[in-house]
Formats: sequence, structure tokens, C-alpha cells
Amino acid sequence: MKSTLLKKSFIKNKTYYYIFITASILILLSQFIFPSLLADDNYYKMVVANQYHNNLLAFLKFHYDFWSSRLIIEAVLSILVKYFWLWRILNSLIIVSLIAILNAYFNPAKNKTFLLFSILLLLLIPSQQLYETGWVATTLNYLWPVTFCLYGFYPIFKKLKDQRTLHLYDYLLTTPLLLFALNQEQVNICYFSFLLCTIVYIFVVHQKVFLLIPQLLISSLQLIFTFTTPGNTKRTAIEAANRFPDFIHYSLFHKIDLGFTAVGRMLFIENDFLITIFFIILVIMVFSKTNKISWRCLSLIPVSFNLLFIFFSSPNNKTIFNLLVPRFLSKITNTGTGAKLLSPLTWIPDFCFLISILAIVLSLFIIYRDISQKILFSIIFIMGILSKFIMGFSPTVWASGNRTGFITYICLVIILLSFLQIKLARRKV
Repeated sequence: MKSTLLKKSFIKNKTYYYIFITASILILLSQFIFPSLLADDNYYKMVVANQYHNNLLAFLKFHYDFWSSRLIIEAVLSILVKYFWLWRILNSLIIVSLIAILNAYFNPAKNKTFLLFSILLLLLIPSQQLYETGWVATTLNYLWPVTFCLYGFYPIFKKLKDQRTLHLYDYLLTTPLLLFALNQEQVNICYFSFLLCTIVYIFVVHQKVFLLIPQLLISSLQLIFTFTTPGNTKRTAIEAANRFPDFIHYSLFHKIDLGFTAVGRMLFIENDFLITIFFIILVIMVFSKTNKISWRCLSLIPVSFNLLFIFFSSPNNKTIFNLLVPRFLSKITNTGTGAKLLSPLTWIPDFCFLISILAIVLSLFIIYRDISQKILFSIIFIMGILSKFIMGFSPTVWASGNRTGFITYICLVIILLSFLQIKLARRKV
């Protein structure tokens, strides 16, 4: 019976499957052409082999005591750097799985246009996100955990959306994925926050909150483990001394300012094609949704802010914008924006960033018709912002590079896919 249904599904959606299979083959081939062992990959390979004589437990014990709480991730990482061919295959499967799960969430009808758009959006994520500290190290710490979280939450999504019954095997299949994914503290903080929001929603709509207890328990235990691991405290001290000596003297307000600076740089200042596309499509969606001038002008704030920095950051052309924008940018430094609590004029950069972010959230409320979608996608956007903002509380806020923005990129991709879902639904009507 199932085989017959699968055959019918394949025949009905054969173009969709042909595209998916072709993309999967190309992804596999790309993993055998481009990546090589770099940076941290070589460190893990050499240190485990030479200093610890391939004693993985001894290596993990040292890292627990002096460096990191990511023991599950680092255990897998230490194995895969020795078998790079295996990583190539597994990483190909993860990328293909990411495409598949995004389509499972937003494209159950298997629309081929949607599939192509989802692949294109993932290709627009800067490739540096996948190899900044080494291909194996970066993908295992960012790409894999984010993908596993999407799979981990999927049974809950189906339960809330389609009233699908949750089975024991749902938990058995997703628990190992979440144990790995939530071992990455940046991912876990975002996932924990999202779970809390989901629990509030479930409580409001009078569904069974206990369905989320296993996931919340895993996330909570991982957070406790992260904050009690001695290696994390020692690493923070070492990183601060080597990379950001002044960090230990920063107040809470200064760290918040640093977080806003990290978010502002990523969203509005750095020349990033995917983010600019997101802002442009956001404007198009708002314009197609409402004729109110005030709402349309609101949606133009983020893209205007972004394009100002792209086109007028040089003082060479003597327009008024070329004079003002470089002065604004001079306030955005690696130590923050220089905001002082008792000096309101110094708040201007952070205030501009905050206004632009609020404009995006309000635009999302305009775009979506259903109140649950308004809240859901606003939370997803805020979660993406949060993932970058919390880097302001780490001395590696700049040393960690662009890879710490990977969650933000995926959140933007998810929102863009939801926009396409709206457009395709309108076509059917």
C-alpha cells in the first residue's frame, strides 16, 4: 500500500523529485571538489592523534576542564577530521536534509518553484559561513545543529498545524538530534527561547503543554551543563586576555551596546546580498498587502538604511549622504557605538538600529493575515537577531567572525520561504 502511494506521489510530482535528486547529486559532487582540511580541522586532527595518542576521552576531559562544553560536537568532530571522506558524504546529506526539511515545513504540496527558490536562498548564504574555521569544525558547530533543530521541532509543528498524533518514535528519533544540536550553546539559547514561546502559545490555545516537556528538559539540561562547565569560564578569560582585553571591564550596558553593534553591522552595514534581498522583498510584500502610506513608509526604513551604507559609505563623492554616512560609520567600532547611559546623543546609532528592527517586526505583522503567523514569524526574526545579539556578551564577538550569524541567515530564509508560500497560495485563489 505504501509503495503504491509513493509511486503515485513520484509520478504526480516527478519534476519536483528530479530537481531534488539533481540538486542532491550536485551537492555531493561539490563536497568532493571544494572542501579541504583547514585551521581548526587540522588542530583537532593533530592534537588528538599526537598529544592524546587518539585517546578521545582524555582529549574531551581536557576540553571540559579548560575549553568547552561542546563535548558531543567535539567528539564527532575529532572522529570526522580523521575520515574526511566520511564528512564529505555526511555533510552532503545534511545540506540535502536542510533543503528537505524546509520544504516539509512550507511546501507539502511539492511545488517545484518553491523547491528551486529554497535552494537558491541557501546558496545566497555567504559560503564563508561553512568554512571560516575549517570545513568540518564550522559545519558541525553551525550547519548541523541548526538542521537538527529543524528536524527536532518538526513533530511538534505537525501536531500544532495538523493535529497529528505524537508517537514514542517521534521522541526516539528527535532526541539524539537535539542532544547534538543543543550542545551548541548559541543554538540552544535560541531553541530554548523558541520553546518557551511555543509553550505559551500551546497554553493559550488549550493544547497539551506536556508534549514539549522532553524537548524543554533536554534544552534546560544542556543550558545547565553549558553554564557549569569549568572550561567555558576559563576559555572566556583566555579569549578576553588574548583577543579583547578591555572586555572584562565592560558593564552590562556596554555589552548590550556591543550586541546591538554586532546586529547592526550584520543587517545594515555589511554588504550582504541575501539581507538586501530580504529587505527588498519585505517592502514588496508590504506594498502588496496595504495601501496605507504610513505602513509602506515604515517598510522602507530597513532597506533605505541598508542601501545608504552600501552606496554612500565613501566620502569621495560629495553628496550630503557621502558626508553623513561615513560620520555615522565612524561611531560603529569594535568596542561598540560609544553609547553612554547618561548621554542620550550617543544612543543615536543603537536607536537607528532598534527603529529599523522594530520596522521589520511591524512589517511582518502587516504581511501575515493570521495572528498566529504574525506572532510566529516575528518570534523567528527576533530569535535570529537574538542569536547575533548574545555575541555581545562574549569576548569573541568579533574574533568568531561571520559564522555566528548563521542562525540569523536561516531565520531570514525561513521568513522568505513563508513569503513565497503566501504568494503561491494567492495564485491558487
